[in-house]
Amino acid sequence: VGYTNAGKSSLFNTLTNADILAKDQLFSTLDPSVRKVQFQELGTAFLSDTVGFVSNLPHTLVNAFRATLEEAANSDLLVLVVDASDDKIIQHEKFEAVNEVLTEIGVDHIPRLIVCNKIDKTDLEPKIEYDDQGNPTMVWLSAKSKAGVPLFEKAVAKLLIETPVEKRLKLQPTEAALRARLYEKGLVVSEATDDLGISYLKIKGDGTLINTILGQF
Repeated sequence: VGYTNAGKSSLFNTLTNADILAKDQLFSTLDPSVRKVQFQELGTAFLSDTVGFVSNLPHTLVNAFRATLEEAANSDLLVLVVDASDDKIIQHEKFEAVNEVLTEIGVDHIPRLIVCNKIDKTDLEPKIEYDDQGNPTMVWLSAKSKAGVPLFEKAVAKLLIETPVEKRLKLQPTEAALRARLYEKGLVVSEATDDLGISYLKIKGDGTLINTILGQF
Protein backbone atom coordinates (compact mmCIF):
# COMPACT_ATOMS: atom_id res chain seq x y z
CA VAL A 1 0.00 0.00 0.00
CA GLY A 2 1.07 3.62 -0.24
CA TYR A 3 0.50 7.03 -1.75
CA THR A 4 -0.04 7.10 -5.48
CA ASN A 5 3.18 7.16 -7.58
CA ALA A 6 5.31 5.81 -4.71
CA GLY A 7 6.37 2.88 -6.89
CA LYS A 8 4.17 0.11 -5.49
CA SER A 9 3.52 -1.50 -8.87
CA SER A 10 7.20 -1.25 -9.81
CA LEU A 11 8.18 -3.08 -6.62
CA PHE A 12 5.40 -5.61 -7.21
CA ASN A 13 6.70 -6.25 -10.73
CA THR A 14 10.27 -6.63 -9.51
CA LEU A 15 9.30 -9.16 -6.85
CA THR A 16 6.91 -11.20 -8.98
CA ASN A 17 8.23 -10.73 -12.52
CA ALA A 18 4.72 -9.54 -13.34
CA ASP A 19 3.72 -6.84 -15.81
CA ILE A 20 1.35 -4.70 -13.76
CA LEU A 21 0.84 -1.21 -15.18
CA ALA A 22 3.30 1.18 -13.55
CA LYS A 23 2.71 4.79 -14.53
CA ASP A 24 3.31 8.18 -12.98
CA GLN A 25 -0.37 9.04 -12.69
CA LEU A 26 -3.26 8.82 -10.26
CA PHE A 27 -4.95 5.44 -9.82
CA SER A 28 -2.87 3.65 -12.49
CA THR A 29 -3.62 0.48 -10.50
CA LEU A 30 -7.40 0.39 -10.18
CA ASP A 31 -7.83 -3.18 -8.94
CA PRO A 32 -5.74 -5.26 -6.56
CA SER A 33 -3.49 -7.80 -8.25
CA VAL A 34 -2.34 -10.89 -6.34
CA ARG A 35 0.62 -13.08 -7.21
CA LYS A 36 2.28 -16.04 -5.54
CA VAL A 37 5.97 -15.44 -4.85
CA GLN A 38 8.81 -17.49 -3.41
CA PHE A 39 11.08 -15.90 -0.83
CA GLN A 40 14.34 -17.68 -0.09
CA GLU A 41 13.93 -17.63 3.70
CA LEU A 42 10.15 -17.40 3.96
CA GLY A 43 8.93 -19.78 1.28
CA THR A 44 5.59 -19.21 -0.44
CA ALA A 45 3.82 -15.89 0.06
CA PHE A 46 1.04 -13.97 -1.67
CA LEU A 47 1.76 -10.39 -2.66
CA SER A 48 -1.00 -7.93 -3.51
CA ASP A 49 -0.64 -4.62 -5.37
CA THR A 50 -3.34 -2.11 -4.46
CA VAL A 51 -4.67 1.22 -5.64
CA GLY A 52 -2.61 4.26 -4.67
CA PHE A 53 -3.91 6.53 -1.93
CA VAL A 54 -4.48 10.29 -2.08
CA SER A 55 -4.85 12.92 0.61
CA ASN A 56 -8.30 14.15 1.67
CA LEU A 57 -10.01 11.12 0.19
CA PRO A 58 -13.69 12.00 -0.33
CA HIS A 59 -15.97 9.93 1.86
CA THR A 60 -17.87 8.92 -1.27
CA LEU A 61 -14.75 7.04 -2.35
CA VAL A 62 -13.99 5.36 0.96
CA ASN A 63 -16.25 2.38 0.22
CA ALA A 64 -14.69 2.01 -3.23
CA PHE A 65 -11.24 1.99 -1.67
CA ARG A 66 -12.39 -0.49 0.95
CA ALA A 67 -13.56 -2.84 -1.81
CA THR A 68 -10.29 -2.63 -3.73
CA LEU A 69 -8.30 -3.10 -0.53
CA GLU A 70 -10.06 -6.26 0.62
CA GLU A 71 -6.84 -8.19 0.07
CA ALA A 72 -4.96 -5.75 2.31
CA ALA A 73 -7.52 -6.24 5.07
CA ASN A 74 -6.73 -9.96 5.08
CA SER A 75 -2.97 -9.51 5.00
CA ASP A 76 -0.46 -10.65 7.60
CA LEU A 77 1.79 -7.70 6.81
CA LEU A 78 1.25 -4.34 5.12
CA VAL A 79 4.16 -3.08 3.03
CA LEU A 80 3.84 0.69 3.05
CA VAL A 81 5.78 2.12 0.10
CA VAL A 82 6.98 5.73 0.18
CA ASP A 83 8.96 7.76 -2.34
CA ALA A 84 12.41 8.36 -0.85
CA SER A 85 13.10 11.07 -3.42
CA ASP A 86 10.26 13.26 -2.17
CA ASP A 87 10.93 16.34 -0.05
CA LYS A 88 10.77 15.48 3.68
CA ILE A 89 7.68 17.60 4.24
CA ILE A 90 5.91 16.02 1.28
CA GLN A 91 6.95 12.57 2.51
CA HIS A 92 5.38 13.29 5.89
CA GLU A 93 2.16 14.62 4.34
CA LYS A 94 1.79 11.58 2.09
CA PHE A 95 2.62 9.20 4.96
CA GLU A 96 -0.06 10.78 7.12
CA ALA A 97 -2.55 10.60 4.23
CA VAL A 98 -1.90 6.87 3.88
CA ASN A 99 -2.29 6.31 7.63
CA GLU A 100 -5.58 8.20 7.54
CA VAL A 101 -6.95 5.96 4.79
CA LEU A 102 -5.72 2.81 6.56
CA THR A 103 -7.59 3.92 9.66
CA GLU A 104 -10.65 4.82 7.60
CA ILE A 105 -10.88 1.36 6.05
CA GLY A 106 -10.10 -0.43 9.32
CA VAL A 107 -6.71 -2.02 8.60
CA ASP A 108 -4.43 0.23 10.67
CA HIS A 109 -3.98 -2.58 13.23
CA ILE A 110 -2.12 -4.85 10.80
CA PRO A 111 1.68 -4.97 11.27
CA ARG A 112 3.55 -3.02 8.63
CA LEU A 113 6.95 -2.60 7.05
CA ILE A 114 7.84 0.77 5.54
CA VAL A 115 9.70 0.65 2.22
CA CYS A 116 11.54 3.79 1.11
CA ASN A 117 11.61 3.27 -2.65
CA LYS A 118 13.41 5.16 -5.44
CA ILE A 119 16.75 5.54 -3.66
CA ASP A 120 18.27 5.47 -7.16
CA LYS A 121 17.09 9.08 -7.38
CA THR A 122 18.98 9.98 -4.19
CA ASP A 123 22.39 9.44 -2.61
CA LEU A 124 20.91 6.97 -0.10
CA GLU A 125 22.20 3.40 0.24
CA PRO A 126 20.17 0.18 0.67
CA LYS A 127 19.67 -0.68 4.33
CA ILE A 128 17.28 -2.06 6.95
CA GLU A 129 16.28 -0.12 10.05
CA TYR A 130 15.28 -2.01 13.21
CA ASP A 131 13.36 -1.15 16.36
CA ASP A 132 14.65 -1.71 19.91
CA GLN A 133 13.45 -5.33 19.80
CA GLY A 134 15.40 -6.07 16.63
CA ASN A 135 12.36 -6.14 14.36
CA PRO A 136 12.67 -4.58 10.89
CA THR A 137 10.69 -1.35 10.58
CA MET A 138 12.01 0.22 7.38
CA VAL A 139 13.85 -0.86 4.23
CA TRP A 140 15.60 1.46 1.78
CA LEU A 141 15.67 0.16 -1.79
CA SER A 142 15.17 0.82 -5.48
CA ALA A 143 12.58 -1.26 -7.30
CA LYS A 144 14.01 0.07 -10.56
CA SER A 145 17.65 -0.98 -10.04
CA LYS A 146 16.76 -3.79 -7.60
CA ALA A 147 19.28 -2.44 -5.09
CA GLY A 148 18.13 -3.44 -1.62
CA VAL A 149 15.49 -5.92 -2.80
CA PRO A 150 17.28 -8.84 -1.04
CA LEU A 151 17.16 -6.76 2.16
CA PHE A 152 13.41 -6.35 1.71
CA GLU A 153 12.97 -10.12 1.38
CA LYS A 154 15.08 -10.62 4.51
CA ALA A 155 13.00 -8.12 6.48
CA VAL A 156 9.68 -9.64 5.39
CA ALA A 157 10.88 -13.13 6.26
CA LYS A 158 11.99 -12.07 9.73
CA LEU A 159 8.69 -10.35 10.48
CA LEU A 160 6.49 -13.19 9.25
CA ILE A 161 8.55 -16.10 10.54
CA GLU A 162 9.11 -14.79 14.06
CA THR A 163 5.66 -13.26 14.54
CA PRO A 164 2.70 -15.67 14.89
CA VAL A 165 0.25 -15.09 12.06
CA GLU A 166 -3.50 -14.91 12.63
CA LYS A 167 -5.92 -15.23 9.72
CA ARG A 168 -9.63 -15.73 9.12
CA LEU A 169 -10.56 -18.05 6.27
CA LYS A 170 -13.80 -18.73 4.46
CA LEU A 171 -13.70 -22.27 3.09
CA GLN A 172 -16.18 -23.84 0.71
CA PRO A 173 -17.28 -27.48 1.25
CA THR A 174 -15.04 -28.41 -1.70
CA GLU A 175 -12.01 -27.22 0.29
CA ALA A 176 -12.26 -30.01 2.84
CA ALA A 177 -8.69 -31.13 2.16
CA LEU A 178 -7.32 -27.70 3.10
CA ARG A 179 -9.48 -27.65 6.23
CA ALA A 180 -8.19 -31.08 7.23
CA ARG A 181 -4.57 -30.03 6.71
CA LEU A 182 -5.02 -26.96 8.89
CA TYR A 183 -6.46 -29.11 11.67
CA GLU A 184 -3.69 -31.66 11.19
CA LYS A 185 -1.07 -28.97 11.79
CA GLY A 186 -2.89 -27.61 14.85
CA LEU A 187 -3.51 -24.20 13.31
CA VAL A 188 -7.27 -23.90 13.82
CA VAL A 189 -8.30 -21.74 16.77
CA SER A 190 -12.04 -21.72 16.13
CA GLU A 191 -14.57 -22.68 13.47
CA ALA A 192 -18.16 -21.89 12.59
CA THR A 193 -20.24 -23.40 9.79
CA ASP A 194 -23.31 -21.90 8.12
CA ASP A 195 -26.34 -23.62 6.59
CA LEU A 196 -24.59 -23.88 3.21
CA GLY A 197 -21.73 -25.85 4.68
CA ILE A 198 -19.29 -22.95 4.38
CA SER A 199 -16.67 -22.99 7.15
CA TYR A 200 -15.35 -19.84 8.79
CA LEU A 201 -12.01 -20.60 10.40
CA LYS A 202 -9.74 -18.58 12.61
CA ILE A 203 -6.21 -19.90 12.35
CA LYS A 204 -3.00 -18.90 14.11
CA GLY A 205 0.56 -20.14 13.92
CA ASP A 206 3.87 -19.97 12.14
CA GLY A 207 3.62 -17.69 9.12
CA THR A 208 5.87 -19.80 6.93
CA LEU A 209 3.86 -22.95 7.63
CA ILE A 210 0.54 -21.22 6.99
CA ASN A 211 1.75 -19.66 3.74
CA THR A 212 3.14 -22.98 2.56
CA ILE A 213 -0.12 -24.82 3.25
CA LEU A 214 -2.27 -22.15 1.61
CA GLY A 215 0.06 -22.18 -1.38
CA GLN A 216 -0.53 -25.89 -1.87
CA PHE A 217 -4.29 -25.53 -2.33
